[in-house]
Amino acid sequence: MQSLGDLFPEESFPGAKNRWASLIDSGLSTNAGIVLRHVKRAGISTTYTKGEKSACVLTHYDYWPDSSFQWEFKRIEALMRVLNGAIGIYEERLAAAKRERWNPLIWIAWMAQWPKFVLERSGLAHGKDAGEKALTFWKWVIPYGLGVLTSSLWIKLCGLVKSLRAQ
Repeated sequence: MQSLGDLFPEESFPGAKNRWASLIDSGLSTNAGIVLRHVKRAGISTTYTKGEKSACVLTHYDYWPDSSFQWEFKRIEALMRVLNGAIGIYEERLAAAKRERWNPLIWIAWMAQWPKFVLERSGLAHGKDAGEKALTFWKWVIPYGLGVLTSSLWIKLCGLVKSLRAQ
């Protein structure tokens, strides 16, 4: 990965910086909340510090009081590092999601968690309580489901035997 210093020589950086800053600003201003939430959830540090001052590079990258060239360059480079890290994590998760899409074990795991999800979303239970209630749900559903399945198979088998005897 190239740094901004490699892409833009120092003498041409101010003009290029304005172009990149406007592109970054328009992209972040429309999606700042979503980007920040997902970047923090992924565990990417967004704090950049200079002396005693520190701020989040995603939300405050254009409000820093020191406007020296080196500081501008480091601030935008820090922002690009955060965004590149977030893009890398997104691409890794996307590849995993594509693999999981057709995996029946993932479907079974999702269906097993479905009662807990419904209880939490409806506000009937939260956290550990939702898990315990979901487990209770499955303790009732599995035996009765197996009983219904067994009895329906037994009825089909009896009907098959009866039709074979009739011939």
